[in-house]
Amino acid sequence: MSESSLSVIDYEDNNQQYNFLKCYIVDSNEQNAISKDDHKITAMNYVTTLSSPLTDAWKLFLANPQFQNNFNRYIKSVDVISSYGLSYFLTSIIRDVGYNKLNQYTKICLLVIQIGLLDLNSFDHLNSEEVLFVNSLSNILDSSDLSFLYDCYLNLTPLVLKPFLEAFPFQKFLTVSNDIDLKINNFSLLDLELRSYNENQELLKDLILSDLKNLTMNDAKLSNVEILNVLNKSVNIKGNVVDVYFGHQDTVEADLDNFSEKLSAEVLESIRQNKLVNHIRSVNANLLKLPSNFANVSQEERLSMKYLSHLSKTLGNESDDKSNRFFCHRNVLTNIIISINKRDTKGVNFRAFRTSSGIFLQPIEEPRRSDDYKTNPAVRAGFGFENFLSAEGELKNSYTYLMNKFNLGNKEFYVQSEIDSCSSDLKSFYELKTISQNGFLDANQMAEKCLRAWAQNFFIPNQPTTILGLRSKNHILSRVYEYTQSELLNEWNLYFAEDRSHLRSHSDVIEFNLSALSSIFDYIKTGMTSRALEKDTKTFMKHFNVKYRASDQSIHTSCFFSHLYDLAVKDDVNRATLFVRQALEALYNEHDYY
Repeated sequence: MSESSLSVIDYEDNNQQYNFLKCYIVDSNEQNAISKDDHKITAMNYVTTLSSPLTDAWKLFLANPQFQNNFNRYIKSVDVISSYGLSYFLTSIIRDVGYNKLNQYTKICLLVIQIGLLDLNSFDHLNSEEVLFVNSLSNILDSSDLSFLYDCYLNLTPLVLKPFLEAFPFQKFLTVSNDIDLKINNFSLLDLELRSYNENQELLKDLILSDLKNLTMNDAKLSNVEILNVLNKSVNIKGNVVDVYFGHQDTVEADLDNFSEKLSAEVLESIRQNKLVNHIRSVNANLLKLPSNFANVSQEERLSMKYLSHLSKTLGNESDDKSNRFFCHRNVLTNIIISINKRDTKGVNFRAFRTSSGIFLQPIEEPRRSDDYKTNPAVRAGFGFENFLSAEGELKNSYTYLMNKFNLGNKEFYVQSEIDSCSSDLKSFYELKTISQNGFLDANQMAEKCLRAWAQNFFIPNQPTTILGLRSKNHILSRVYEYTQSELLNEWNLYFAEDRSHLRSHSDVIEFNLSALSSIFDYIKTGMTSRALEKDTKTFMKHFNVKYRASDQSIHTSCFFSHLYDLAVKDDVNRATLFVRQALEALYNEHDYY
């Protein structure tokens, strides 16, 4: 489908048009939730309760003269709607307004139209294309009963169809003779009629299905969060990994008890009493003093794909659709969350690799960053803080990772998340960070520190605690604070409100992040499945960017480089950068760590 040149909605310069659309299709934070209290209620009675707001909002939106006068701005020419049909028209509206801004009533209107275009006789037997729309209807109406949902759809159809066909003059865009009486009484006939004027006289089934996928409900529900596995790796003085322990889901508790860093008894007791700040102050600890044999894990190991590749192999063929499986370093998700919340117009870059096992994500970072702890006192002090709080009083060259699993909509994520410390019962996780005294007093620096800590822990279960140490100019630890995830978010949100005169509830912030991530990874999945992998020696790589786009106040995902590598062609692989070559090798080699 041709990319539309849409410009109807301009939030900054055209308040009149924005306010008009906002009245009817944009979520204005009014009562949008639709739920049924009595599961025995009939579909007809249930749908009847939706009829007035549903019909009025949709009909007024389509019949408004201002919208009709500006309709040509949604399409490149008056012939476009005849060429591409109803799906193009609907997609254009949503691309312009932003699907996440639509209210529930408008979403139901669009969803019913989508199902109508599929001409389903029931919901009992669905293919992979059709189930997208039925699942969306199921989420809105809070029911998994297919018979009930189909009855709801049948009763919703006239409520949506009548105002849609009556209010908008589609005949204006059809080149027909005056003596031809159009008998359009359903969405499929309307779409067919529009498409019949395409110069090639084709229905373009694949095109309409791909368009309709973009209109499906954005399923941003987070579910099935669990710790799938534990990885512990020890490094030598050069930062090279010398020992790896790859655990198993059945032994997570014992593995973490054996391999994770332990906080001292004093620190744990202070946390339990919520008096950490009172128990540790003016401690005169020089955070730059690290154990003589301490080394940070090297950048090559930190960005390595081999552990994620190994995890994918242990999972085998659990997933029917491997393109729904994402294996990624936590740093990718962390930086995406930070970027979209900071409204960063430069955004964050990262790589994605697709193999027969799934899609793998890797950060794009500077090769020499692994030496930061040697040259950057602030980074070194961070490790010194971990050393000061540890139970043994000596930081080990040991790095523990949770192989965290969760579902975001219909996509499975397996994330390598480094943790600083945890309790043996897995009920408490701790993130250890430091900040300078000046940074603590600076609203901007403190907000950024809180946002990063909150983002790092976003997908880790049991609401981790962040312990923040204040360091002086001489890197002496002077005070220690503890923050829950909610308190971190509150610190960031207060700065966000002060800076942009807009304060959001915590639930709104979380919903925004899940919705944005769902859309971002829908885009990534579509981009990564656009090239076929003819054989197992091939892998498809793309570079992605996620940023905030000020022009339409949206989160924008784009691709700026792609390449199909064949490991059998050594010259092709050798032209890749260090971390790409490393990833290619890891994704196609078996690794035994048991």
